[in-house]
Order: sequence, then C-alpha cells, then structure tokens
Amino acid sequence: MKVFKFPLLTITISFAIGIIAAYYVQWSFSTLIVSLLFCLGIFSFLFWKSKKALLQNPFFGITTYLLALILGMMSFYIHSDLNSKHHYTKTSFEDSNSIRAIVTTTLKPNEKYHKYFISLSHFNDSIASGKLLLYVPKSNIEILNSGDEIWLNSTIYPVPKAFNPYQFDYSKYLEKQNVFHQIYTQENQIKIVQRHKTIDYYIENLRNNLSKSFEIHQFDSKTKAIIDALILGQRLELDKETIADYSNAGVIHILAISGLHISIIYFFIVFLLKPLKRIRFGAEIQLLIVLAILWLFALLTGLPASVTRAVTLFSFISIGNYFNQPKAIYNALAISAFLILLVKPNAIFDIGFQLSYAAVLSIVLFQPFYKKFYFSENKIAVYFTDTILVSLAAQIGVLPLSLYYFNQLPLLFLLANLVIIPLSSLVLIAGIVILPLNYVLPTVAVFLGKILE
Repeated sequence: MKVFKFPLLTITISFAIGIIAAYYVQWSFSTLIVSLLFCLGIFSFLFWKSKKALLQNPFFGITTYLLALILGMMSFYIHSDLNSKHHYTKTSFEDSNSIRAIVTTTLKPNEKYHKYFISLSHFNDSIASGKLLLYVPKSNIEILNSGDEIWLNSTIYPVPKAFNPYQFDYSKYLEKQNVFHQIYTQENQIKIVQRHKTIDYYIENLRNNLSKSFEIHQFDSKTKAIIDALILGQRLELDKETIADYSNAGVIHILAISGLHISIIYFFIVFLLKPLKRIRFGAEIQLLIVLAILWLFALLTGLPASVTRAVTLFSFISIGNYFNQPKAIYNALAISAFLILLVKPNAIFDIGFQLSYAAVLSIVLFQPFYKKFYFSENKIAVYFTDTILVSLAAQIGVLPLSLYYFNQLPLLFLLANLVIIPLSSLVLIAGIVILPLNYVLPTVAVFLGKILE
C-alpha cells in the first residue's frame, strides 16, 4: 500500500498502539524502563550494523516499530495523573473534604447545573494534584471563570458507570481525560479565593467580549448559538433540538470547529495573501502570517482537541507547501498526530480524534481516483463533484467508527454536505469579516448580519 511508503506514518501508528496497550496492560514504571532500555539497545546495535550493510535488515524496521510502541506506553504512563504521588486518590476520603482548586475549563451546562473541570492544589489540607468534575447550581450568585481559585467543603462521588448495553459511558469518557470523581455543590457554597489572570482567563474574557459584540444584530437565540459555535468554537448555548437536527442529517461536524472550518479559514487566508508571493521574501511572510492566524484562532477557541489537531495538521501542510512538498500529506498527518499524542496521549481515545484522522486519511487515499468521476471541466461542476466525492470518501473512512460508537449511519450525509458545506463556508467567512466590523463599522456589520442570518 502507498501508505507504507511513509515510515513516519507507521511509526506514529506504532506509538498510538503503545498508548492503547498501556491503557489495558498497565505495566509498572520499572517494567517499562527495562523494556525501553532493552529495545533501545537492540535498536542501537542494528542501526550501527545497518550502516555497514548494503541491504536493510528487516529486524531493524521491526525493532524501530517496537521501540515506538514502548515509547507510546511510556508516554501514557508519564501523562497519567493517577501515577502522580500527590494525586488526591492516594489520600483517604472523608464525608466532607476540604478542596482548593483552580477552574480550568467551562463545560456545556445541563438544565440545572453549570459544569467545570477543576485542577486541585490542596485536598484535606495536603498538597494534591488531579482533576474533578464540578457541578454548580445555576442559581449560584457568582459565575465561575477560568483561572478562579476556589475553596469548598464537599463530598466526592465517583462518576456513575453506564449499566445498559450500548449506552454512552460518561465515566469512561471522563476517565480517559484523567477525571475520576465529581462534586455536586449547593447554592453559594463555593468561595472564590482569588482570580488568577492566566492565559485561559484572558482568552475566555476575549471570547466572551467577541461573542457579546454580536448582540447589536439582535439575532434569535438559536442563530446566535450557531454563530458562536461556528466562529468561536463555543457550543455551550446550542439546544438539544439543533444538535439532534444536525446529527440526524449527518452534518453534526459543522457545529464543532474542526478540520472543515480550519481548511476554509486556511484556504481563505492563502487566497487573500497570494499577492505577497510577488515580492521578496513574500513566501516567508505568507507562511508566518498563515501560521500566526491559525494559532491565534486556535487560542481564541480555547485550544479544544479538534481545533488543535486541525491547526497542527494545516501548519505542517503550510510548511510542506513552502518547501515545495505539497504531496507529503501523509508525513504531515503523521507528524501532527504524533505531536498531539506525545503531549496528550489520551487523545487517542477521543472519538473526535479518531473520526477526524480517519476521515482525512480516507480522503487522501481516495484522492487519486477523483478525476475519473469528473463529467465536465466546468469549475462549478468540478466543485460540486469534489464535494460529493470528498464527503463520500470521508464517510467511508469513518463508517466503522460510526457503526461502533453510534450504531447508526446517516443516509442524508451526501445531500446534506452538498448544501451545508458551501453554506457553512460562506457563513464562517462572512462571520469572520463581520466580527471586526461589529467594533469599527457597526452599521455595516448589522447590514451584513441581516444577510448572514
């Protein structure tokens, strides 16, 4: 297969298999060290020997993949919060536990509670680490924000496991994010000790202000929620009906900023900056501007996993294009996935991570066959043919995962993508253009906002 001509891809796959193996096998640190040193020794010997040989020793390749697998297991062990000596689970729980922590992430609320991830600093007067899921009543006077240092006394509960077959197991989902327990608080039970103005605080503040700038348009709540999801990556206000409608049509990915949105922004920026290539150092300036805008956008959305992997991927594609290597997409895929897994090994268990890479890999694999289906050289006809073929290729790639996780296959995905992708592209670009106009030329922004709505 063409894929195996790219060793970076197969090494990354071996690294990912190592992470999955570590999750289920759970070797001790000493066992991992011994295994790593053993593999490293064999790898070094075969590498030295291969430099003197005319033909590549197949055992060198096998050892390389085995070493990548062990490194994957080691990475998972190091990043597992449970292996920290200060993890809160290593102390005894009481009926009411003294907890001091910092709010790190604001989650989508439910009908009664606001939800947050908090990172512990002290647990029952001892230095502690670890993450907890915090539920705060919506009737609470103060709304928590990223960077808030809080103190409370509360009972800690394990996240309940799913009992029905094929039911989504929220406890497993949280476990793979190093969250094992939850706290339900009462009204005004939490004391805010200090507001740390961390980068998360400033980003959340900026994002909220940008979202509020759309209030001059007086959009209805559903439209405003969709704009926040498409442009700022915030799905907190999306109602269940909207999510269900998009999900049933097979286009739920439109509401979560991912590869599709980043690709639209990427090609839009490249198109705008095309004249730069005519000047000296124009290609370098274009590359730097593209990378800067992509990563600023990622920061603005709060660096969710879907945006981080998409921006990382397109960053390597940009660099590849700069070095006149536009076809090295497999290496770009491999490096982006490897870096994400190196920093956050648990990302391999994220459904979004699996779906996005499966979709992109499938699109790339089927790309050589696209031209065989062109029935016209007309640009509009080619565009719609490409849209259908790319949607079909992506759906083939994610089909096994969709059936495994969701037990369903949306039958409207081709028709829906044919309509939704062009419209979402226009909405995203128009929204980005309108955003600065909300501050500079509000009258023009409102006029464009009517068209956008």
